[in-house]
Amino acid sequence: YRVSGRKIFASLSGAADIHNVVCVVEGDPRVRLLGVAADSDGLHIEGEWDSLGMRATDSRNLVLEDVFVPAECEWIPTGMFDQAAARWPYFFMTLSFAYLGLMGAIMDATAEYLIGDGGPSARRSNPIKQQGWAEMNLTYDRAQALCYRVLGECGVDPDPQEVRRAWSSMVTTMDGAPHLASLALRVCGGRALLRPSRLEQFYRDARCGAAMHPWSMDVCLERLGRADLFDDATETPV
Repeated sequence: YRVSGRKIFASLSGAADIHNVVCVVEGDPRVRLLGVAADSDGLHIEGEWDSLGMRATDSRNLVLEDVFVPAECEWIPTGMFDQAAARWPYFFMTLSFAYLGLMGAIMDATAEYLIGDGGPSARRSNPIKQQGWAEMNLTYDRAQALCYRVLGECGVDPDPQEVRRAWSSMVTTMDGAPHLASLALRVCGGRALLRPSRLEQFYRDARCGAAMHPWSMDVCLERLGRADLFDDATETPV
């Protein structure tokens, strides 16, 4: 293959040895999944990585200009990516699992603060902080419970209701993470705003998940708004 194009927000672009890209051949709508070696002629990375959050991912723009990719670097048969998207859409949820883990880390950091592990004394007896902690537990438990339900029922060729719950899980987690981080800052107070604080980093990271495609919050909300109302509501975005 000779590949030309641009991949915006290419995860680990500054560190990866091989870049996975999806592409199409002119006149053939089937999606191909290719692995492009980082040292290939015609491949370069552009821009600085100075993001709000997710800074460790180094996800700069990947630019390919007539890059040669051997046929053996097509990881799966042509058209299989399309089938995976249609018949196993759950792989679009994978980023939400990282954000559910981030929510768990926010809970742990806040608990340490309230119990007193991160400071001179415990704050857990303060009723205002207890109320905030209760809200945090509700937010986390909702996201975790729905995610675990989806994982428990996932399989090939899910029915429309199972796909709908997967979209709901994405929104619950990606919307819940920044809400949880905001609650944590409120509970833990001014010191949590300072750069050395883990919660300061968690807050910035949590803000980024909602925009990640292909199942961004906007995409999922649009599809949830059509679910059970239109025949095309179960189409899977690629």
